[in-house]
Amino acid sequence: MSAIFICSLYCFNLFLYTFQLGLIIRAVSIGHPPPTNFILVTMGSTAVLLIGWRALFFSIFPSDKGKKNDVYKRGSPFELFETSQRGT
Repeated sequence: MSAIFICSLYCFNLFLYTFQLGLIIRAVSIGHPPPTNFILVTMGSTAVLLIGWRALFFSIFPSDKGKKNDVYKRGSPFELFETSQRGT
């Protein structure tokens, strides 16, 4: 899968949870559920802004650089502790 697809999927899931939470907070603060028109407009504009700008960012600045260089995978995660014990 491409990075743009994964980013868009992650942002869509994030959007679903945050949008529901925002509607609950707004309904509690004003005492009644917001009108349907308000829900549709805010849902559309938030989705475009949240998902759209992140997909655009990942299409402009791809993050494939980490996959080309596997130097960080060498060694043990406990090397730090091994060198600190040798020094004392």
